[in-house]
Amino acid sequence: MLTSKLRAGRGAAMALAAVLLLAGLSAVGHSDLALAQTRPVLRVGSGVADVGTLDPHFATNFGEYPIVKAIFNGLVDLPAGTVDIEGIEPDLAESWTISEDGRLLTFYLRRGVQWHHGYGEFTSEDVVFSFERVADPAVGSPWRSEVANIKEVRALDRYTVEIELHEPDPFALLRLVGYHSGFIVSKQAVTELGDEHRFRPIGTGPFAFAEYNPRRNVVLTANDQYYKGAPKLGGLEFRFMPDTATRELALRTREVDTADGDSEQIWVDRMRSQGVIVELVGPGNGYFIQYNLTKPPFDNLKVRQALSYAVNRDEIVQYLGTSIARPLRSPVPAGYFGHTTEGIETYEHNPERARQLLAEAGYPNGFEFEIYISEATSYLPFAQLLQEQWRRIGVTMRLNVIDHASYHARIREDVNGVIFYNATRLPIADVYLSQFYHSDAIIGKPTAITNFSHLGDVVDNIDALIEQARSELNPDRQRELYAEAQRRIMAAAAAMPYAQRYSAVARQPYVDLGYELVGPNQFDNLFEHYIYNEKTSINR
Repeated sequence: MLTSKLRAGRGAAMALAAVLLLAGLSAVGHSDLALAQTRPVLRVGSGVADVGTLDPHFATNFGEYPIVKAIFNGLVDLPAGTVDIEGIEPDLAESWTISEDGRLLTFYLRRGVQWHHGYGEFTSEDVVFSFERVADPAVGSPWRSEVANIKEVRALDRYTVEIELHEPDPFALLRLVGYHSGFIVSKQAVTELGDEHRFRPIGTGPFAFAEYNPRRNVVLTANDQYYKGAPKLGGLEFRFMPDTATRELALRTREVDTADGDSEQIWVDRMRSQGVIVELVGPGNGYFIQYNLTKPPFDNLKVRQALSYAVNRDEIVQYLGTSIARPLRSPVPAGYFGHTTEGIETYEHNPERARQLLAEAGYPNGFEFEIYISEATSYLPFAQLLQEQWRRIGVTMRLNVIDHASYHARIREDVNGVIFYNATRLPIADVYLSQFYHSDAIIGKPTAITNFSHLGDVVDNIDALIEQARSELNPDRQRELYAEAQRRIMAAAAAMPYAQRYSAVARQPYVDLGYELVGPNQFDNLFEHYIYNEKTSINR
């Protein structure tokens, strides 16, 4: 089996790394390995078949997120188990200041933080390199848009960094947390390893990369030089188990200690009845459809309104389970700063009104259309539910079911009249609105992200509202701008939000996460997974 392993250090230690590679062992130093082996390893049942990268600036697979979070840090971080945007904490930066005009952030870095595997001390050079790397179009990071407001990053000295913004941003700190573009990488490691860094990541976090076996597992070992203190665990093993039944059996038999769950009520209830702790991760995925305003008959407002009125949100939530989902009535999910339903046309279920609007639009007998849809359980069942709901008003939607990767490729070719999507983003309205409804994000443009509706080019343009809100420092005024943007999206019937769904994760009772939950059987984070840190422990 092919494996990717790391050297034990620098210089003469490379010979040891070669021996370890041949022996099939973790490529960490002898003393580190011996110490780590005296502590238990936590085993994770990961719900993916494999990972595509362990480089944080390229990680997009939900199975990759908890791994890179254990390896890397950001300048700042959210409190563990929360998305408390007002409680942002120091991480690699121990303090910071923000200029009066909100355009200049100065970070004072921790001294003595060490990169894994002998790559030396973390410094301001690494910070500059990391943000310039994400911003470089030649590098091709999928998170480049997240640093678009950064004008320049400057190293004032070895432990001081300035980040200058194009425009003031009240959420600038949130955009710099250890998430997507906010992770800091080692300049020396990335430069030396090149493409190999994808599966030989060098971080500063509580766990260091040790081993990757394609379609089998990723092994991390405790970083006893971690600046917050040596981890209580000896390491982490992420076992790839894409089949839900396999993960369930492994968790019940204690082959794994934690596992990605199945976000269906019957699974949650069954696991809890067997003594397994099941927790729900908020703020949850927003589930919605976008109508392609360039394709008939969806270019007709009354057709879009009719289809929206025919959607029965309560039926969808009942399918998901009332403890793991709730109706979503706004383009911005609940729990995000700026979310509102006030003054919004929410299109409450009204099939009679839907039939009336279809007749007024010239389709008294309904119509037929076909779309591509992903086979993934987070897509296909919802398309099938809406297929049945629309059938009741005379509209036939034929589903061309394809694999998940192909679906995302096809919808970016602008082929669907109706696009199914779900997403979790940074918990502020700007991110959702910018990525899904700003005209710069329209599919087919050089700046495309995920605006499949063509809102902004075809009908109402809300770009000015989004841009003004982005730099508005008065939170009340900012909320009103976000609210108006949401009202106009729904008035144009460019989208139909229908559900907000929590991800389920499970653990044996002997696993102590090392942080408090925000409520009974619930915690919040941006990764939809458990986060494992230096305080996480197990007592089998």
